[in-house]
Amino acid sequence: MKRKQIQTRCAVSTLFFCSALLTFTLAGCSTTYLQNLTAEGPFFQPPVQMVHDTLQTITLRPSISMITPQSATGRLSGHTQVNGSGVYYVDTIKSTTPYQYQEPLGVNTHNFDGNNFRWNLPGVLYGLDLDIPVSPGSALSFGGNYAPLNGEPYWQAYGMVSLFSINSQHVAVRFDAGAEWQNLIYNIEFVRTTTTLAAYNVVEFDQLQQNQTETNYFVALTLNGTSAASRVHLFLQAAAVRQMLYNISNMTGSQSYLNSEYRTQYLYSLTPGFSVLLADNFSIVLGVRFVWDVSTESASQTLYQPLLQFDMGL
Repeated sequence: MKRKQIQTRCAVSTLFFCSALLTFTLAGCSTTYLQNLTAEGPFFQPPVQMVHDTLQTITLRPSISMITPQSATGRLSGHTQVNGSGVYYVDTIKSTTPYQYQEPLGVNTHNFDGNNFRWNLPGVLYGLDLDIPVSPGSALSFGGNYAPLNGEPYWQAYGMVSLFSINSQHVAVRFDAGAEWQNLIYNIEFVRTTTTLAAYNVVEFDQLQQNQTETNYFVALTLNGTSAASRVHLFLQAAAVRQMLYNISNMTGSQSYLNSEYRTQYLYSLTPGFSVLLADNFSIVLGVRFVWDVSTESASQTLYQPLLQFDMGL
């Protein structure tokens, strides 16, 4: 009798194991793919912080800059494979949901080589920065930018710590590092596929749109002339920005399987230009910023940002 109970338990355990294994095999595993991303709002670039012997007081820097072109496109990694025509092919069948999408196996076998990313940019960016020296070779800066786009206001706020040298009679060096906060609008399309034993994958589509505030980090190095014999000084700034495009873990209403999804872009820039000392503690700064987005798989696009800035010692 005892042996029969043991055999019965073994049979039940085997049946349970086989059922679980069959369920797992039939359900398969799910994979999430980023299909398309559209972002709206300005990218961030640190202000030009020049070092002047005559401006070693609190300095107010209002500025205005223009961005061209007003959109950037490219290809982001993580797209599904596509068919021979470059399209992600799925079958639509009627069901109780009322529609169900299925991906036939052996159809989408090519890598996606199109563009699935678009960044719509404002044409004009208004800025204001306050630079506060805290020692002969360091300063704290706070500021913000504003840009309108398609009837929406976009704001940027930042803070930075700066180290600089003012002892040279010819060239001054300044290093800036800080964090920036800004809002962007995202429209993201995802696909989730579940592999089965049948000759197709189950496909689910998801789309998210939200106005969200993100945190970015940046560094900048600026060289500028300091000759007291001239009122015109050349400068060159190099900067790198880690720009967050979206972070779905912060998005309300998103599905649990997307909670760890995020996307960052890395922007590098060079800004040559010159400043003109018009009066004591007052200079005008003119320059052109060249910005490269190096995070897309397609060829990086160069963005141009002409800059007009006023350095006013308080």
